[in-house]
Amino acid sequence: MKRIIALFLAFVILLTCTACSAGPGTSGETPNDSEETPESTAAVTEETVNAGPPSPIPDGTYFNGREFRVLYRGDDANAYKITDAFVEEMNGDVVVDAVYGRNLLMEEKYGIKFVKRPEKSPTETAVRETISGDQSYDVMIDCMITGFPRALENYFYDFNKLTYLDIADPWWDANISRDLTVAGHLFLIAGDVTSRPICDARFIYFSKGIMDVCGIDYPYDMVREGTWTIDRMIEMVTKATADLDGNGIITADDRVGFLEESSNNFLTGCGVVFTENDEYGIPDIACINERTVAALEKVQALFGVPNCTLTYEDAASGRDTNGYPHIWEYVRSVFFAGNHFLFVQNGAGESSSFRDMEPGYGVLPNPKLDEKQENYYHLVDPYSCAWFMPSDPADAAFTDMIFTAWAYHSGEVREAYFEKTLKYKRMDAPDDSEMLDLIFRSMRYEVSTLCDLGISGMLVKAFKNGSLISTYEKDETAINKKLNDLADDILALGN
Repeated sequence: MKRIIALFLAFVILLTCTACSAGPGTSGETPNDSEETPESTAAVTEETVNAGPPSPIPDGTYFNGREFRVLYRGDDANAYKITDAFVEEMNGDVVVDAVYGRNLLMEEKYGIKFVKRPEKSPTETAVRETISGDQSYDVMIDCMITGFPRALENYFYDFNKLTYLDIADPWWDANISRDLTVAGHLFLIAGDVTSRPICDARFIYFSKGIMDVCGIDYPYDMVREGTWTIDRMIEMVTKATADLDGNGIITADDRVGFLEESSNNFLTGCGVVFTENDEYGIPDIACINERTVAALEKVQALFGVPNCTLTYEDAASGRDTNGYPHIWEYVRSVFFAGNHFLFVQNGAGESSSFRDMEPGYGVLPNPKLDEKQENYYHLVDPYSCAWFMPSDPADAAFTDMIFTAWAYHSGEVREAYFEKTLKYKRMDAPDDSEMLDLIFRSMRYEVSTLCDLGISGMLVKAFKNGSLISTYEKDETAINKKLNDLADDILALGN
């Protein structure tokens, strides 16, 4: 009975994914091991769907039970575990059920069998197998900061060489191609197969309860009008803060405007780009300019609003945090969810900490530097995960088709994740849904953080001491050496 239900869910997922997808796929020849698709899968082919673009994968593609081997961060990993690529069974959770249905559809429709390989450190396993010549996976997902440097050592495959996988298709994140392509090579990719890295892009949460009490309008219209800036955020931080217990000291027991996070996330929000590729596709430093100086001043002003902001350390000082994995989870769960902070910045993955918050939270993009800035931007955590292929794949054409199909059929998984992020209230929270769409379209990735070029650390020091130029001058030699070493590694990759 459960299998019948799952097959029905898979059919619903196919309808939803195909109807919601946009942009044509690529075409090409496919190896067909069978002239006919089994009757059990015929009901879920694109021929039954009247709306939406066709799948990039030709009809009739079927592999008679061939294994598709996936190496991923499992339960043994310390953090950034991949929990939404595979599930054991449906349990009523919107994401779990969508993942189960999606994977069942894949196996039935394309005649493949998923082989799950959870590992504590997939990159270490992949490198070891490459060296030994015993490569036993088709795709791998691991932390970008771990896998990307190894890709520059020729351990992973260039996705740009594939035929069916087109980074412009909406089930992939084109931002990762824009920011992490080096000398024409794209070694890592992200998309709808899992919620990473969309759950690790940093944006703003706000307490609707505090805004209601303080008579502050939710800033959704400011975002739409392009007027959501750091200056506007400072005004709200100032207005919201109040010494509720009257002891003359602002603590997490009071009402506080802002729970401080990484200054670099706000610099990215201000349109600061840490590195850009030169004409040869080699990354070079791009943040020593007037815009970065102006952004540093604005972010310093936000973090320095007198008696209106607290660090996590200050908020947790002297308190019993037993029962929480770290002080960050403790402060967010207890004090933001308890309507003691107006704003906190983090990723969608932290929304579960606020599931019982009343009257609820809202989401906003990072504020702009000023109203002249055209777009909003959101830096992705370098420890977030992306997909890689082995440098010498067993069958690149097979991986190309199945991995592309897996992403194509993941639209319902993405939608389910959005619902979960919004406490299963996506239809009841259209403003927040719109904000999430904006945020996920405007993600940025940084080579400088993935390769430890020293640029992010330099910007943090400049934020603290208030001088970009003098800080850069002290670090310039070390940064240039790392940039030159990176250029040598990239050029050694060849074509």
